[in-house]
Amino acid sequence: MKPYFETDLGKLYHGDCLEIMPQLQPVDLVITSPPYNLGNTTGGGFGDWSIWKSPPISKGYGVCNDKMPWDKYEKWQKKIISCMWGTLRANGAIFYNHKPRLRNKILWTPLSLIGKHPLRQIIIWHRGGCINFSPSHYAPSCEWIVVIAGPGFRLVNRSASKDGDVWGFSPDTKNSHPAPFPQELPHRILTTAVGQVVLDPFLGSGTTAVACERLGRKWIGIEIEEKYCEIAAKRIEAENKQLKMFR
Repeated sequence: MKPYFETDLGKLYHGDCLEIMPQLQPVDLVITSPPYNLGNTTGGGFGDWSIWKSPPISKGYGVCNDKMPWDKYEKWQKKIISCMWGTLRANGAIFYNHKPRLRNKILWTPLSLIGKHPLRQIIIWHRGGCINFSPSHYAPSCEWIVVIAGPGFRLVNRSASKDGDVWGFSPDTKNSHPAPFPQELPHRILTTAVGQVVLDPFLGSGTTAVACERLGRKWIGIEIEEKYCEIAAKRIEAENKQLKMFR
């Protein structure tokens, strides 16, 4: 496989992660956030774009319109999780960022997707301020980071556990991707969890790769939308230029 872009530490592949992941060497950590299928509002939920004034996310992610039939979306994500699990070393872990949502007045959670894979923990990412136009439920202000881990997975030391299981980060508002997670999220994982080779199969604008470059970790990124590959490559190049100035 020829990378779309690479550095001394990492490689970015342009394509379908389900086709590329089986060809990879084992990794220690997976840090990723998939499309949430928010464009599918069947059954209600937090994805009713009619209340907003053309938010960027309402247009999807290029080749991914974020509007799959719900059963098809769940099958896709279950396959993704199984494939990610297959890339892990025995003591590795997946940090899978997703969000609960209301469907048919019943709470749906990402736990519906993990099947028999070993759930180690749920970390709450508190995003800060929120708004809700429906009186049927309280405004959602958090997302989940579902940790699926092998039996030998460990944090770097005992003191790393003091960060707890509720993390407060504001969303990234200076990013051209419609739904980026903040730089602090992968940085927190990389500085507290054991692992030298990191995979993000939904690299988007490159946030996980930038965090790896900053911390000197090897990384592999996969992104199906070419315009995001271009954005990610430029962000990584800019990060490395900045790093060289201070080294």
